Amino acid sequence: MSCFLVPKGSSGLIVGEHSDKMGVRGSQTSEVVFKDCVVAADCLVGKEGDGFKIAMSALDVGRIGIAAMSTGIAQGCLDESIKYSKERVQFKKPIPSQQAIQWFIADIATDIDAARFLYMNAAFIKDQGKPFSIAASKAKLFCSECAARHSTKAVQIHYTYLYSSSDRIPNLRY
Repeated sequence: MSCFLVPKGSSGLIVGEHSDKMGVRGSQTSEVVFKDCVVAADCLVGKEGDGFKIAMSALDVGRIGIAAMSTGIAQGCLDESIKYSKERVQFKKPIPSQQAIQWFIADIATDIDAARFLYMNAAFIKDQGKPFSIAASKAKLFCSECAARHSTKAVQIHYTYLYSSSDRIPNLRY
């Protein structure tokens, strides 16, 4: 297996429309089709036969990026939850005075610190020129699960707001 960079406009290279994703919009995703595509030898990346190794290295770098984006999602959930909870009153008290809300916010904040450490550690190891596959994989796993877990907690904190009117949520798709 070998790796090639195929120049834009190459005969047989078909790039589809950009996907309209619900998240991670800073990274465009499109279908790429190679139909009878011929690529010049000078488009070879690395050595012939190194394609799998190059692809795996690119995935490792991507894992750090996904971990960082996931941490940003969790941070956004925390920021919006704190902001909303200060405005929301229940039983004549702001909801942050409720212990359950305090626990949610403390859990989210703690996991974000751990997530941030994991992806920054993976990036640091990579920048040192050392093998970073394991660190990148751990960061991606923890950070993506952190975002999923804490977006659910943020929905619970925002429950009455979300339940009362879907027109308050921009870009909501059914």
